[in-house]
Parts: sequence; C-alpha cells; structure tokens
Amino acid sequence: MFMLTEILNYQAVEAKINKLEKELNANGTKTALANMVTAIKQEQNTLLELEDKAKEIFDGFEKCKAEYAKAEEILEKLIAISVDDKNEKEIAELNKKITDMTNKITTLGRNISQASMQANQILKDFDRAKNNIITSKGKHKQAKEEYDKQVASIEPQIAELKKELTSLEKKVDSKVMERYKKARQDGIFPVFVPLKDGVCGGCRMSLSAAYNSKLKEQGYVECEQCRRLIYLK
Repeated sequence: MFMLTEILNYQAVEAKINKLEKELNANGTKTALANMVTAIKQEQNTLLELEDKAKEIFDGFEKCKAEYAKAEEILEKLIAISVDDKNEKEIAELNKKITDMTNKITTLGRNISQASMQANQILKDFDRAKNNIITSKGKHKQAKEEYDKQVASIEPQIAELKKELTSLEKKVDSKVMERYKKARQDGIFPVFVPLKDGVCGGCRMSLSAAYNSKLKEQGYVECEQCRRLIYLK
C-alpha cells in the first residue's frame, strides 16, 4: 500500500501555494493597475485621434482663409467696375456677381469662425486627455509601488513552499507522483480526496462494490466521475 501521509503533505503544501498565488492574482491593486493601463491607452488613442482631427481642421481652415482672401480680392475688383457704360442687363449681372461673392465671403467667414471654435475645443480636449494621462500615470506609479510591496511579501513565502514541495516530492512513490501530476495537468485539485460515507470526497459520487474492493487493496482509486484519487482515511 502506498504511503498516504507523504502525498497528502505534498498536496497540503501545494494548496498553500495555490492560495497565495490566488491572493496575488485576485489582488485589488493588480486589478486597479490593469484598469489604469487601459485608461492610459484609451487617452493616448484619444490624443492620436485629436491630432488627426486637428490636422483636418487646420487644413480646412487654411483652405477657407485662402478662398476668403481670393473672394475679397474678386469682390473689390467687381465693386471697382464702372457702370457708366453698362446697360441695365449688364448692371444686373454685375450686381448678381457682387451679391454672390458677398454671400460666398459671408459663408467662408462663418466656416473660418466655426473652424476656430472647433480648434479651441480640440485644444481643450487635448489638454484634458494629457492631464488625465499624467494623473493616471501618477496613480499607476503609487499603485505599482503598493503592489510590489505585496508581491515582495508573498513571493518569498511561495518560494519557500516550493522548496518544501521539491523536498516532499522525493518522499512520494514515483508512480503515485506521476498520477498526481497528470491530474494536476488536467486542472484537478485537490487530487486526493477522502472517501466519506461511501462517496467521493470531491464530487459525492457513490463508489461501486468493485471500486470499494480495489480501494481497500490499493489504498486509492480514481473516481469514475471527477477523476480525483479517492483514499481511505
């Protein structure tokens, strides 16, 4: 019959390691760090989007300015045209051109004003995103320092327990250890569970008479349902 105590000691130590590692992985500070990194990346993406938008607005602004200056020049020339030698139809056509050009200048002026307001808003949004990044980086630094302290406290414990695990493994029967590790690779834990009132201590499935007999002979059997290794207390 295999030595039960050694493998249960091994499993108990691994349970302690799992608990400590779970504490680190489920740490609220670690989650906060991940959230801050996500927030920083989002704001950085916002800055890139604002830069693209600012370029688009600037290009439109410059185009409107150029068209505005050209329209003003044309309007001045139209206004300077003498009507003394013009007939009524020609004067009407000239007035229409002046009106159309005046309307165009008004529209371009409105577009320039709108582009200017959009540019000011982008500057505000840019400053907001930049300040958010600075704030988030500051918070991230503080949280990282706190998390590093927690890791520095827990990791030495895990390291010591892993040393103990290595030492205990040498005392466990190699075949039993092989079965144990195979179960662990399949995500099973705890691997060894006691027989409780004739049922598996893991999934509560009843053992057949044949399995009960094998359990008494071998000292442990694999549960047909959850694949844990059942032992007799």
